[in-house]
Amino acid sequence: MSSRWLLVVLAVAGCGTTPVADRDCGDFGDQAAAQQWLDAHPGDPDELDSDGNGQACESLGTAAIAAPADSRPARVIAVVDGDTIKVRLADGGRETVRLVGIDTPESRRPNTPVECGAKQAGAALNGLVARRDVTLVRDPTQDARDRYGRTLAYVDVGSRDAGEEMVRGGWATPYVYEEPFERLRSYRAAESDAKRRGAGVHGACASDFHRRG
Repeated sequence: MSSRWLLVVLAVAGCGTTPVADRDCGDFGDQAAAQQWLDAHPGDPDELDSDGNGQACESLGTAAIAAPADSRPARVIAVVDGDTIKVRLADGGRETVRLVGIDTPESRRPNTPVECGAKQAGAALNGLVARRDVTLVRDPTQDARDRYGRTLAYVDVGSRDAGEEMVRGGWATPYVYEEPFERLRSYRAAESDAKRRGAGVHGACASDFHRRG
């Protein structure tokens, strides 16, 4: 058999098929398309989410998305870590939400070791909101989105504020960025209670929320 016909046979059999190249941000028309691809491929095999915050190809303009409404119902579809979740909105859209007003030990930041209490913080938030119907509430004193394009909001589960519950459990600490947030007083009261009880990070990590685990 000539080499020409051998190549034809191999191609028909699939042996000569060129493998599909890895996707990169330049392969998508906008951030929404890149996000859809990331959501459909867990583990980010194409490395579209370079900083591990759940947002694909932020250079394509996530931050330009319009500000969300003051209060919106949503369904939690994934818990990323102790202060970040993914939700599905009533219109079918999806967003990554950073709980406003709290800070938790890091478990997914690139080039940062997993910090003391990080896994427990993620598990605690998972227990509060996973697969639950929630209400996303904007704080007018804060930006609508952070620099990574994530929605900033309180996450209310029924009558409970998930962020405040995380602070009360000792797995989060109140976090003020530039301007105090509206629920700061109740968050600080919850923190005082957690410290008194030695709850969460206060007992396991000497209240150091960014100590290497």
